[in-house]
Amino acid sequence: MEVLRTQLDGVLMFRAGDDSRPVLTGLHISPDGRHLVAADGFVLALAPITGEVGELAGCVLDSAMLLSALKGFGRSG
Repeated sequence: MEVLRTQLDGVLMFRAGDDSRPVLTGLHISPDGRHLVAADGFVLALAPITGEVGELAGCVLDSAMLLSALKGFGRSG
């Protein structure tokens, strides 16, 4: 879980905070399942994924849900 937390921390800060652009508020898992990608309209952040993502490859994950899950696993925010 610590590896996932570190990978998410590397890109979550670069997501957009503007809800009028919902794709930029989430995290994208690259189609090959090898990278987490976030963008805020100016900066593109990439973090390698070390685990298997399966059917999540190519999906955009809601960052609010991910932050909530991380808080549940002991991350302060």
